[in-house]
Parts: sequence; structure tokens; C-alpha cells
Amino acid sequence: ALDQTTEWIKESVHEELLSLSETALTPGAKNSSRPSLSPTLVLNNSYLKLLQWDYQKKELPETLMTDGARLQELTEKLNQLKMIACLSLITNNMVGAMTEGLPELAIRVKKISAVLLDGMNKETFNLKEVLNSIGVQTCVEVNKTLMERGLPALNAEVQANLVGQFSSIEEEDNPIWSLIEKRIQLYMKSLLCLPNPQKCMPAVPGGLTVVQQELEVLGSQYASIVNLNKQVYGPFYANILRKLLFSEEATGKAEASSSTN
Repeated sequence: ALDQTTEWIKESVHEELLSLSETALTPGAKNSSRPSLSPTLVLNNSYLKLLQWDYQKKELPETLMTDGARLQELTEKLNQLKMIACLSLITNNMVGAMTEGLPELAIRVKKISAVLLDGMNKETFNLKEVLNSIGVQTCVEVNKTLMERGLPALNAEVQANLVGQFSSIEEEDNPIWSLIEKRIQLYMKSLLCLPNPQKCMPAVPGGLTVVQQELEVLGSQYASIVNLNKQVYGPFYANILRKLLFSEEATGKAEASSSTN
């Protein structure tokens, strides 16, 4: 029995139905008696969940057990890239105008971030403290660059603000983190829609240029795992989707029927 796999896909079915229902309720949307779900969309959405999976606490679907270690490693690397992209975006927003045209500064800050964030997925890792350190180091690098150009260093208030914004990334519902996460999900989703992502990578959304190279490599590895998994377990997924989608459709018709009576 593929109970975990069924539950994993079922979750996506419900999410996609909810999304379609919300779309149908928006002004100007065409009314339809019942939203139809794409099995491919549902399955891809399920695969995207694996990039936010808690591999320490949550059991994997049975069909992905053999890929668990690789998926966990990719997810951990992706979290680090997300963090670097967040730090870069904050830096650009705050001091980008002063350091414009200096790609070497962005590279230095990226290297510092990558080194200090190494191992960030370990439970013993003090993320807030490390983000604070990266903020301080970033201020040092920015000031050094400004002074080399004969410009005044950042004042204490700006530096404190920058460090504070860095430290706040780890807080729940941080808007910068949410934005970067959505864009990475969008990128990965577009990857799964391509027939051959290795030959033609999708465009990287704004704010992710700083990690574009790493993201493309990681995305390619992720797409390979997903596509191979689809090939091996495709018939099982088709069977589960058939049952779930037919069941959802039947439920929808019953609801529609009862509401008209």
C-alpha cells in the first residue's frame, strides 16, 4: 500500500482545488460548474513540496524513499541559496545606489555569506547569530568599497538597520524570505514543465541573479530526480491520481446537486 504517497498527492489535489476555487471567485473570472484539475499540475505540485520538506521529522512518500538522501541534500543547498539571495536583495535595496557598478563587492559578500552559512541546516546552527555576523561583515566590505571610491562610509544608523534586517530573515513570515521563496518555487515549477530542462533552462526570476549559476545546477539535478521518479513510478501515480481526481469530481457533483435541490 502506498499510503504516504497517496496522502502526499492528495494534499496537492486539495491545494489545487482550493486555488482554482479562489480563482473562480475573483471578479471577472469565467464561471464553470466544476474546476478541472490537471494530473500533471497536481503531481508537479507534489514534487515541489519536497523542496520544503522536513526530512528530519516527516516521512517521505514510499515512492521517493530511495531519493530521500539526494532530495534532502538539494533542499539544504537550496535553503542556503535562498538565504544568500535574501541577503543580496536587502543589501541592494539599502546600499545598491552607492555601490552600483561594483560586481566584485557583491561577489565578496556572497562568498562571506556562503562560508558563514555552511551547515545552516544543522539543529545546533545559530542562524540569528550568523546572520548578524554576515551583516557586520557586509558593512565592513561596503565601507571599504565606499572609502576606496572616496565616498563617506555608512553611518551607524544605516549599518544597524542593515544588520537588523539581516538578522530578521530567520523570523517567521519575513517578507523578503517569502518573496525569494516564491520566486524559487516559480523557477522550479517552470523547470518541471520543460520537456528537457538540461538543454533549455528557464529564465531566472528577479532577485535570484546572484545565485543563478548554483540555482541552475541544483535545478537541473532536481529535475533529473523528478523525471526519473516519474518514469519509474508513473503507473502508480496515474492510478492514485485517477482515484483521487475521480473521487473529487464525484464529490463536487454531489455538492452541486445538493445545492440545487
